[in-house]
Amino acid sequence: MSLTKVSYSMITGAVANVLDYGADPTGVSNSTSAIQAAVISLRSNPVSILQTFGGPTITAYSSGTVFFPPGKYLVSPDVLQVVQDLGLKLVGAGSRRTNNAVYGSTTLLFSGTSSGYGIQTYGNGGRGLTIEDMDICYATSAFTGSLIDAYDCPGLTLNRCYVGTYGITAGTRLQTAAACIRSTYDEFMTFNNCVFSGAVLGWWSDDVRTQYANTFGGSVTAFNECVFYDFSQNHVYQSGARTRINVKFDTCAFNPITVSPSDSAISITNIDGIVILNCAFQVSVSYAPVNRWLYLDNATGSVHGCAFGDLTKCAWLQGYLDFSNNAVFCTDGVFVKGGAVSGKGNEFSKGTSGWNFDVTDAVVPYASCVGPDIFKSLVTYSYYVPTDSALLNVQINYSSDLDISTNKFTNASERVIVTGFANTIKTNTDANYSVSILSTGTIISATGAVNQVFNLPASIAGTTLSFTKPSSFNLVINCNGAQKFYTGNGIVKATATLLAADIGGSLTLRSYGTSGWLIMSSVGNWTFT
Repeated sequence: MSLTKVSYSMITGAVANVLDYGADPTGVSNSTSAIQAAVISLRSNPVSILQTFGGPTITAYSSGTVFFPPGKYLVSPDVLQVVQDLGLKLVGAGSRRTNNAVYGSTTLLFSGTSSGYGIQTYGNGGRGLTIEDMDICYATSAFTGSLIDAYDCPGLTLNRCYVGTYGITAGTRLQTAAACIRSTYDEFMTFNNCVFSGAVLGWWSDDVRTQYANTFGGSVTAFNECVFYDFSQNHVYQSGARTRINVKFDTCAFNPITVSPSDSAISITNIDGIVILNCAFQVSVSYAPVNRWLYLDNATGSVHGCAFGDLTKCAWLQGYLDFSNNAVFCTDGVFVKGGAVSGKGNEFSKGTSGWNFDVTDAVVPYASCVGPDIFKSLVTYSYYVPTDSALLNVQINYSSDLDISTNKFTNASERVIVTGFANTIKTNTDANYSVSILSTGTIISATGAVNQVFNLPASIAGTTLSFTKPSSFNLVINCNGAQKFYTGNGIVKATATLLAADIGGSLTLRSYGTSGWLIMSSVGNWTFT
């Protein structure tokens, strides 16, 4: 049941209406004390529990629902701390959601100077805080803290909320708050159909803050159908001081409107089990993250079915990740910087490269397998490997039929294999035929009813060309320019010839960098000259 248009009578269970405790819905008088009184009124079933590992024993209570009728409620920061009220629910009459042109029906407005928090849920006694159908905002730039702070407390849930700057017009939209959501040692956080806008960070997974030398980084967080708008640094950030387990972004939007984040939309280090599914990373007009949309370092998980927009690079990936079935329209594509990274079925419509295996700032060895993917004409290089390195170990499954990029692929490393995805047989009947390097991994069959001459392309590292002659005519294969065949028999040669009588002969060549071709297999009486 939606509570966008909710009435006091529609809420079941123990309920306290903040107006009954003296809250001011006009936003003139401060309502902090009234809200605290409403929360206290719901307490029942006291129980002694351990607040946190290594912490004290406290008395906690079963709680209920605090209802906020339509209005603006002025609240002091650093006061609303949920420590003893298990299962507390704060319910409003509706939030603005994605409509930044109006205020929500119910607004909690934090006003005053603070670098702390608006609402904090702390320890085992604050478990299960749920907030629904309201705007949670800060009023002025004097607030530099985090609007909602989950500190060593499981079970935070937000449904249909807006969290961020109160301002509607461009001049009043602020980014001074440290974060919309800050969390440390948290578990089981869920955000459904929420909007975050106007802070330094959207979700700050604060893995630097510590207590009692706890090394736990947090686990099981889900953002479902949420929208992230304007942030000055990142929409999502974790530095990597501790490892977090299981994070999911499902059908979310990352959409800078009037602010370009100084780094990436998502910047994550050390997450075991990250899923980014069906998300949109899109610019509104001219604002985009300065560095890229997505930065995943030492992460395990997947990026599937997402759309990445213009004005910045797509992604920097290092870890154990699958990047598949995404639409990329960026200034540059996916930079792989180590780990076991895979991906296929992506549509690259623009950019200097699709997949980039430049080892300049690589951090660990590669063990990557990518392709096939589709590349459109505004892409310069489909697969880009500009230098060799001991870090490289890459398999590229290539489909020339899907590649209409300007320069196709380039590879400077023998440690990178570019092979035809389907290993198909291509027949050719031309008397003179110029073989394309894009036929790597395929078998070219000489089926002409005349003697045939095949001229090889300039060799590119990692490519393989195979030939067979089922016809009863001569076949001559010539190297390109000064390149040679390395036959293992005498000096290198430049021409391979199979006579008419040798029906069914075959030859498989492996690129030897830019020097020519290694003979990997030879069937029939080939003559090399």
